[in-house]
Amino acid sequence: MDLPFFPLLMVQLPPQHCMIEYHVMQEKKTKLRAIGNEKVGKYSRGRDRTGQEYWKKRGEGRMKRSLLVWGMGVAGFLGLLAMVYPCMAEQKTSGGVSEDYIISVHDVLDIHVWKEPELSREVVVREDGKISIPLVDDLQAAGQTPVELKKSIAKKLSDFLADPQVTVIVKIPKKYKVFVTGNVTKPGQYESPHPVTPLQAVAMAGGLNEWASSKLIILSMEGGKPTRRVLNYKEVVSGESLEENLPLKSGDTVIVP
Repeated sequence: MDLPFFPLLMVQLPPQHCMIEYHVMQEKKTKLRAIGNEKVGKYSRGRDRTGQEYWKKRGEGRMKRSLLVWGMGVAGFLGLLAMVYPCMAEQKTSGGVSEDYIISVHDVLDIHVWKEPELSREVVVREDGKISIPLVDDLQAAGQTPVELKKSIAKKLSDFLADPQVTVIVKIPKKYKVFVTGNVTKPGQYESPHPVTPLQAVAMAGGLNEWASSKLIILSMEGGKPTRRVLNYKEVVSGESLEENLPLKSGDTVIVP
């Protein structure tokens, strides 16, 4: 059975109508995009405003903490300076050495006579242990403490001045130098920033060897003259004669027979 034939009708819109529909759709898209951008823009502006306030507050907090820390640091520094300055002044006055410092050869001394600039000067202790200043000529300095030398200078100047006020400062102290020889492990010359005792000098030399005697001979200079004394090593170590273990002077020699 043959089906009836219905002709296929092709409906075709005119081109002008298609263009109108196209422009309408484009306008709708543009409006939607504009609305979306406006919403996004509002959100972004709000977010930026919130972020700016946050960072502003955070920056103010950091600044306050920084000022607090800085203030505490300045206060601590001033406190430390207040404690250190008197020590610095004292060190400058004393020359950085103790009162019992023994002046030695090549020490640089700053001698000041109050109201007498012609007599005040910087001197170096010569090889013979003496110094020279006006009106005093040669004066033994090595082997004395600054206080002892001060009294010696004042006594000499009293023949020319009424009540001379003298100050002696060890400006550049030379290191203590001692010599250890004889039956020790490492005989030789040893230097120290502070005085050492005979037992300490022996220890610096590595200690006694197997042939060493219990007697220590100490050669020194007193008033420009050589002196000799004997120390019993065993008695000092045992504590029986601790009073004999006196500090050595710079230039002393310890002999271990």
